[in-house]
Amino acid sequence: MQSYLLFQLLRRSSIPVLQMINQIVEPALRRDFLSDLPPELGTIILGHLDARDLCRSSLVCKTWRRMIDGEWRVWKDKLVASGLWVGDGSDEREAREAATGKREDIFLKRWEAGVHCVHPFKLLYRSRVITRRNWAQGTPTRLPAPANNHVVTCLQFDSQKIVSASDDHSISVFDTQTGRRRADLVGHDGGVWAMQYVGNVLVSGSTDKSVRVWDLKTGRCSHVFVGHKSTVRCLQIVEPENINPDPSGDPIWEPAYPLIVTGSRDWSLRVWKLPMPNRDPDYTPPPYDHDATEVDISDNPYHLRHLTGHEHAVRALSAHGRTLVSGSYDMEVRVWDILTGKCRHVLRGHTQKVYSVVYDSIRKQCASGSMDGTVRLWSTETGECRAVLEGHTSLVGLLGLTHRNLVSAAADWTLRIWDPETGACRHALAAHQGAITCFQQDEHKVISGSDGTLKMWDVRTGAFVRDLISGLTGVWQVAADRRYCVAAVSRGGRSEYEILDFGAVDPPSPIVTPASPLVKTEDIEDNVPAAARDSAAQETPEAGRSAVAPSAPRLPALAFQASTATLSSHTPNLSGAGTPSRSTSAHRAVRRMSNSRDLHAQASTSAASMNVDSGESAQQAGGDEVMEDSVSVKEEEDAEA
Repeated sequence: MQSYLLFQLLRRSSIPVLQMINQIVEPALRRDFLSDLPPELGTIILGHLDARDLCRSSLVCKTWRRMIDGEWRVWKDKLVASGLWVGDGSDEREAREAATGKREDIFLKRWEAGVHCVHPFKLLYRSRVITRRNWAQGTPTRLPAPANNHVVTCLQFDSQKIVSASDDHSISVFDTQTGRRRADLVGHDGGVWAMQYVGNVLVSGSTDKSVRVWDLKTGRCSHVFVGHKSTVRCLQIVEPENINPDPSGDPIWEPAYPLIVTGSRDWSLRVWKLPMPNRDPDYTPPPYDHDATEVDISDNPYHLRHLTGHEHAVRALSAHGRTLVSGSYDMEVRVWDILTGKCRHVLRGHTQKVYSVVYDSIRKQCASGSMDGTVRLWSTETGECRAVLEGHTSLVGLLGLTHRNLVSAAADWTLRIWDPETGACRHALAAHQGAITCFQQDEHKVISGSDGTLKMWDVRTGAFVRDLISGLTGVWQVAADRRYCVAAVSRGGRSEYEILDFGAVDPPSPIVTPASPLVKTEDIEDNVPAAARDSAAQETPEAGRSAVAPSAPRLPALAFQASTATLSSHTPNLSGAGTPSRSTSAHRAVRRMSNSRDLHAQASTSAASMNVDSGESAQQAGGDEVMEDSVSVKEEEDAEA
């Protein structure tokens, strides 16, 4: 009865009376349900939105923006769901770099001024979405770097440096950011065919039968190890692993300190303690006959073990913790205990030379590739052959392993992606016109080199994505991470390095603040540091150009209402001017959020004259961070497409 009487009274009221009632009732109905809920429930609600709707919802009001930008759980969940979270500790480091790297001055100024800053996980999500999209369809920044006109045998890089070795005795160091050559490490008397670095400690093996340890900061060779009777063909630095199952207990490291494992054409492997330049004493062997069949290394404090048993050259090795796997031209794969030097298992089954091995420490198994065209999966616990992976028709010279996939490359011009659990072939990648000379893989892509092209493949579908580089006469080596791809190639008879940067994104320019009924001057000025406002007051924009805000203005508060009525897609125009307007993109995101949590709070915008473009106006007024969100939304849509 009460509702009926009220309805009849309103029905008979004039427009001025309705306007007065609206002014009284509207503030009472205005409600921010996210702020009213406990933070834990707000986080759960936000977790049901995708990145696009999160960015749109952040345009509703300053409170929502602070909540969305600062909620680390939401953005970490988005990283995990998108397959962009690695989980090996590198995510946190990269997130900190994203927040305080090139934009450190902006970050610190805003922090000191009390202006809220976006959580690093959101910046990390944006960075990785942009980078993944750029890999698929963007144009990378290219930095060619000249190389010696010799075969590049080894290649490794990080965000600061590129280290390569070649068959002309040299090791070269380049700057990843500029492509400039930093140094040449000279000392080997033969081609360098094995190399790895950790931090600034580099280990190399050569046809001169020696192993050398270098300090990459200074370019100095601090240690020279001899003992092998022939070419050092493969090596690996084995870092200590914590084997204590109790994460709260003291760590138990295996091995106790970093080791070097080397494999040679003299049919043997050797284990060395990895010395730290400038910490451990330098070591150079006394003069010896380089042609001697035996070299006395009893005075070398870094030599630990000599592993014998293979009856031909050791071609490949892979190690983790205390387990070492080696593959040889004697058609055998051997499993060793690094700490004792004991051979645990001899794995026989291949009918021709073994060229590649990888050790899967999670599944306690290893994979081997052979000239017989097969890949075999072996249990390192029992020594049994778990599966024979058939499909290649020629030498399987390269193997790569990720958490979900085993990748093999062969001389039959193809790569194959296998399930490491079952051995089933997921995809056969066939588009090259020659033997695969190199490849690099991660959970999303495979990059392969052959026949003068560097190709990219989608791991999930097995589809060919694009040619990253073409028009080459050869591809020697390739290495890649999330952002960079570095390839050692031959073009026109000359060797060079191609550095492709897929993550280079210029920081956004200051935003032109448009005139808008949704933007109030005090809303902007409240969120701009006083120093920036004073600076802006002293500057006069050039003729014909709009004034540019000196610092990122904050998003103005948009009115948000909740009522017991059904969520409306348009708001009645009580003033009688204009026609009902459709909800903005922010409004639609709010409605989706409410429906996703079965909330009974309903909402509509209070701006009766709000038009379709009002969301865009608010977006422009939001400053550089809002623009970044919008870019992220567009790029996420492209990535999904």
